Amino acid sequence: MKNHPQKNNYKLGQLTELTHTHVHVHAIQVQIQNDLILVGDLMRSLSVFEYDETENRIYEEATDWKTTWPLCFSAVSKTKFLVSDDKANLIMLGFNKFGSDPSRLEYSGYFHTGTHITRM
Repeated sequence: MKNHPQKNNYKLGQLTELTHTHVHVHAIQVQIQNDLILVGDLMRSLSVFEYDETENRIYEEATDWKTTWPLCFSAVSKTKFLVSDDKANLIMLGFNKFGSDPSRLEYSGYFHTGTHITRM
């Protein structure tokens, strides 16, 4: 992951890049909740990033390494995330800080709905 902090040359009414990262193949959706950034990717499922305002950096917190194709997703809490996939499933993902790999999102629930959910 690459982060490039920029100088604070802000201008009123203009968007300014503070930092960026490149870790996805085909990101289809981005959702921001407080300091968390959720990115859904057609090849890499869901990734959770955290923006640190004091360091002006984006850190990758965790990723689901299964090849789930998310149609939509939403943060249920700071540690739980609900994903709808192309196989008509609802998947609950969450952090496992005490597991063997804390950077991996783990499945805590799986429900086949029989229909595609495209908006949460």
